[in-house]
Amino acid sequence: KEIIEEYKNIEKKWRNKIKMSSLLKEKIFEFAKEICNQRNHESELGFWIFHPDLTLDAINHFKAALPNVKLYYAVKCNPNPYLVKFVTDNGGDGFDCASLNEIKEVIKLGMSPEKITYSQIAKTSYEILEAYKVGVRLTLVDSNEEVRWRRETFHSVLRISVIWRYRKS
Repeated sequence: KEIIEEYKNIEKKWRNKIKMSSLLKEKIFEFAKEICNQRNHESELGFWIFHPDLTLDAINHFKAALPNVKLYYAVKCNPNPYLVKFVTDNGGDGFDCASLNEIKEVIKLGMSPEKITYSQIAKTSYEILEAYKVGVRLTLVDSNEEVRWRRETFHSVLRISVIWRYRKS
């Protein structure tokens, strides 16, 4: 109960902090608008605006709220190399990769394979062996059969699904 209260307090401070001033919001909006106006409108490629300070704040707040939990960034959320490298350099403990390609990209950016979790739900034997060949030893398991099958080669982590519901009192 104390941990939940502490988390709520940190979350509240963080939410207040990211309520940017209207001037900063305007600058970001104008910047995005300028990019859109310069682009070829026939292109369907998207873009993202990344604010390093807010990302660093999020990392720090997560680590403060849950000091005994390792922060593994889910590469599939945004595989942009700059962001992945930023997380690596600023407190990320590792990476959650859902494909061999993600594993290879993260290793290319300098992350140790020991700090990569291979979390694809439907992993083939070939994919598991390829991940093992590059040094990945941590995987998520979704069944007892998987635990028995992988216990020889991988350290396994049980996937726990948590639904967080926050109600204002």
